[in-house]
Amino acid sequence: MLVFYRQKYIWSMIALAAALRLILPTQELMQQAMLHWFGPYAEQIQVVASGNLPYNQAQLARKGLGLYLAIELDCAYEGLRMLSLSLPLESSTVLAWEKTKSFSAATAAFLGFAQKYIKRISDHPL
Repeated sequence: MLVFYRQKYIWSMIALAAALRLILPTQELMQQAMLHWFGPYAEQIQVVASGNLPYNQAQLARKGLGLYLAIELDCAYEGLRMLSLSLPLESSTVLAWEKTKSFSAATAAFLGFAQKYIKRISDHPL
């Protein structure tokens, strides 16, 4: 995870948390996870923009709108610095369907594959 910020900002996560203005990904689960990292300071953080296009979000940060939190990509943005946060990022997915519903052949094949795959990885010792 990286923070992109204007070069003139000097950064300390806890000192800045009270006045933080963040530019985050649009996905709600990602926003919740990122805000959770700030613990008790999360309530004081303003999400000033969100989006799914890193270039656009980086430009907002370059214009001083806020700090852009993003995954590490092989990108460089003029006028911005990157700071690695090295925090764990976890995500989960749910696959749900109605057991009594009829499915197309392709859907039924996919669900069969998914069930076998999930059972196989669930039985695998870590």
